[in-house]
Amino acid sequence: MEVVYCRVMLRVACCYRTVSYDAVAVVCGMQPFALLAEERQKIYGGILKSVARDQLTSRWQTAWENAANGRWTYCLIKDLVPWLRRQHGEVSFHLSQVLTGHGCFCEYLHPSGKPTATAVLCAGRLQTILNTQYSTATLFTTGEPKRVYTLASTSSRLTI
Repeated sequence: MEVVYCRVMLRVACCYRTVSYDAVAVVCGMQPFALLAEERQKIYGGILKSVARDQLTSRWQTAWENAANGRWTYCLIKDLVPWLRRQHGEVSFHLSQVLTGHGCFCEYLHPSGKPTATAVLCAGRLQTILNTQYSTATLFTTGEPKRVYTLASTSSRLTI
């Protein structure tokens, strides 16, 4: 059942299938299946739904902090509560690539041996997510784009 749930999360978040279960759960905002089952069991046992949801969120936060996978996503989304309660924005295909680190980046494609169409942009060095964000920010500030995105990275934190 968890495999099917993971596929649903990948579709909701528009992520590649190589994204870890932990990271895709955070990006799409869907609780991990095991924690969701425990929450439903507590609600069935008589606990208020809001109390059970708060307990689930705190257990999920603890599991997210201790997870071995999805560390790039963790650098960007450390606290789950503001991410889950945001009232704006949707996760698109391109945003999911930035949030997970899986996508059209030389750093991601190089170990897999896949040829890259962006190899020209790498300029002799391995293209990473951070220098792609810097290049994108420069591109959008120097020209007149149709849509303007502000990307600023400070150490390992990204503000979009």
